[in-house]
Amino acid sequence: MTRALSYSLLSLLLVGATACHEAATIPQTEFFVQATRNATPWTATATATHSKASQQFYLVGQTGDAAKAEALSLGFALPAAPQLAPVQALPAAWRVSVGYDALIDSYATADEAGLPRLEITRLDTVNKVVEGRFEATLMREKQWTTKPEPMTLEKGSFRAHYTEVP
Repeated sequence: MTRALSYSLLSLLLVGATACHEAATIPQTEFFVQATRNATPWTATATATHSKASQQFYLVGQTGDAAKAEALSLGFALPAAPQLAPVQALPAAWRVSVGYDALIDSYATADEAGLPRLEITRLDTVNKVVEGRFEATLMREKQWTTKPEPMTLEKGSFRAHYTEVP
């Protein structure tokens, strides 16, 4: 799947995401994405989609509102026989927008060597819940800067209810 198509699919998922506040611990919401972003705790509401055809999961954590929203997109592919490990991480992205569609800042996986580290700790195919941990270093995209500007996401975890698409 091309990077542009992945970003398009992940952008579609943003429509269903809702806002949440920042917190240093696991949020009160049942489904979340949280991490330490550049040494600052970040927590968001999570949504996810599972593509049956490609055996890929797309996870989005979003905070904010129409005035300013931040969204982290993660993805991974499962092996042919579903199991928790190993999974193949897909490129990740961080987007900041106003009005949910006017992009004002973005970070992304720089190359294949910089893919996030993902570990799936629970995959409940009956209740459609996926949980895991992650770490990633994303680079600010060139349209926003003239020099390399990394964003680190450490101690990341998530729990998301996923919907299935063909």
